[in-house]
Amino acid sequence: EWTYLRRCHAAGIPVPYRAGQHLPVTTTYLPGVWRVLSPALPPNDFGQLEFHVRILENSDISQLLALPKPGDYWLFGTPRGELQVSGERDVLMIAHGTGLAPLRAILFDMLTWEDRPRVHLFVAAGYPGELYDLMGLWNLAVVSSWLSVVPVVEHTEDAWWVGATEDSRAPRGLHLQETGQVGELVSSYGAWADREVLVAGDPEGVHATVAALIAGGTPVEHIQAEAWEPA
Repeated sequence: EWTYLRRCHAAGIPVPYRAGQHLPVTTTYLPGVWRVLSPALPPNDFGQLEFHVRILENSDISQLLALPKPGDYWLFGTPRGELQVSGERDVLMIAHGTGLAPLRAILFDMLTWEDRPRVHLFVAAGYPGELYDLMGLWNLAVVSSWLSVVPVVEHTEDAWWVGATEDSRAPRGLHLQETGQVGELVSSYGAWADREVLVAGDPEGVHATVAALIAGGTPVEHIQAEAWEPA
């Protein structure tokens, strides 16, 4: 059993990174233990950070990272990752699970751009209840005519152990939920040869999606993919 949590932190000073990058993270109560987390917001002058953390059953480390308390100290390593949007072509984004976080940071950063490309965002999960930020994405799409959001699930009904919330329920006005493997589904629409393609999330999902895109004719040089292990 597992669940997703979003947690906001205020560092008090600006944290230098680029929207789409990830940060190695450790804390004083996890000495020598590092996890890789992607900020779900672009950098700002107030040092506000939002992380999306998947809590796994029987994982003390994920529990501690997802449930910080006031006064805890977190240490961030050097930002890593190359995910970015040039603005020269329209964009296809595919998020697996918490791979949504870096793509979401890029989308919020794009709100400040004067000229924005069109963005198609496919948000993939095994079950509907795992689409943990669907309502937030809908709110973003409502005010962003350049953005369309398509939820994709492998199973149409939640398993008993999926912790669905109000944030994971598709509101009216959002694109209809699709069912299937997201890479195969996206590839069935065409080669996306005119797009910049960003794929992020767990290694298994990202590798399968990239393979499906390439098999469907998407030029490999147009694909930016990022997958990281939990440890």
